[in-house]
Amino acid sequence: MAQRLAAGRASGDGAAAAFHGLIVTTAAMDIGATGADRASGTEVRDGAGKSRILVACFVLALCIPIQVYLGDLRLSFYRIVLLLLIFPAAVRFLVDKDIRWRAADGLILFHCLWMAAALVSNGAGIDSAGISIIETAGAWLLARVYVRDLAGFVSMVRVLFLCVILSIPFAFYEAVTGVPIVLEMLDKIATVLPNVPHEQRFGLDRAQVVFDHPILYGMFCSLAFALSIYVLGGPRSGATRLLRGAGVGVATFLSLSSGALVCLAVQGALMSYDYLLRAVRARWIIMLSGALILYAALEIASSRTVPELLIPVLALNPGTAWTRLAVNDAAVIDIMAQPWLGYGLNAWSPSTPVPTASIDNFWLVIAFRSGVPGILSLVLAVLASVWTLARAKGVSPAGNACRTALCISILAFCVAVLTVHLWNASYCIFVFMLACGLWIADVPPTVDERSATGDGPSPAARPATMYSRFDGTSPPVRYRRPLHDQ
Repeated sequence: MAQRLAAGRASGDGAAAAFHGLIVTTAAMDIGATGADRASGTEVRDGAGKSRILVACFVLALCIPIQVYLGDLRLSFYRIVLLLLIFPAAVRFLVDKDIRWRAADGLILFHCLWMAAALVSNGAGIDSAGISIIETAGAWLLARVYVRDLAGFVSMVRVLFLCVILSIPFAFYEAVTGVPIVLEMLDKIATVLPNVPHEQRFGLDRAQVVFDHPILYGMFCSLAFALSIYVLGGPRSGATRLLRGAGVGVATFLSLSSGALVCLAVQGALMSYDYLLRAVRARWIIMLSGALILYAALEIASSRTVPELLIPVLALNPGTAWTRLAVNDAAVIDIMAQPWLGYGLNAWSPSTPVPTASIDNFWLVIAFRSGVPGILSLVLAVLASVWTLARAKGVSPAGNACRTALCISILAFCVAVLTVHLWNASYCIFVFMLACGLWIADVPPTVDERSATGDGPSPAARPATMYSRFDGTSPPVRYRRPLHDQ
């Protein structure tokens, strides 16, 4: 067994070394081209291509379950990517004048430092605090620095969508047979994530594929739902866009996770609302106002809280949902007993009797580990990110589609994680998504939308007058009026 583990680690080290070489080479080329990028259009395109490679490496690394050990320190492939890129990304973030500091940047920085201080003050090692900073600040900076335009954003969404679609055959096999085939195959040559025990639902096993838990696989897949429909394609590919969304839905369903399916349902509801009221400019303000009024009315008129009303409707297993509600109430009591620095990575010892000592609520876990300032700074960073996107001016139709899809995904994800916890790869992709759309507010659109998306303007694009552009060497193209105007 020891020889097999050593061989697995050696194989993992070899793969990590090759991956390390790719990342270091591309990052070095990217930094070296920073100054020259402003001098030549060709070099700008080359720099953008290198950035897309780095982002693609990060997204793909999230789906690699191989674990590499440096002594007692466990490194997964996405952590290796972040370790290699956090320094060059931080330097470029500070020196690149095209990247504007936003309120969300400061809030994330505060959250990282406060979380690290809370972990260390509660007995965690420096390595744990360092990994916390790497996973949060690293994912944030990677998105802020290397996703800088429409084409880069579309490229990232394509890679994410491809990862989800390619996982479906493995997820289906695991759901039917109960065998995590990817983990079992890779376990023969390297150290991989364990196959966690979980119950069956609807006669199927819950697929975890390459993630730590089926819940995390489902949450990862659900993030691609609105993005694949809005960003990948245009008005001429309605059926294709629906097929993309259906594919993401199938992958999410195979996790058989209530939280992931809630994320999917919320995105579907918001996309339907956006389509039906697309002619109403203030539709999102109306929706938010209506949601607040409805929530207040239900709290006042009902003898039960809104979560208690929703549990029988939304939960696949109402029994576990009621357990989570009782656990959340007990967790809030203990968090308020130590509100400043929380409890770090220490195990929770509930002060009140609860069925389980596991907190399945991402926001409460952050509050438990880092106190009220830690969770408050993260929540404000989420709100600041969405607010920055919503208030961006002069956004192109394709950029607006990206903005709408991203805001829908973030809001749905924030609702879903009220019922699940995020860690490792799923946490990193969440932080990455919070920052990967801020380029919309930083830089006005300068690329051709049709060439960036591949299929023309996105479904959320509003009809607009199209004018031909020419440089004097070629004859102008006469404007064709749309058919409905003829």
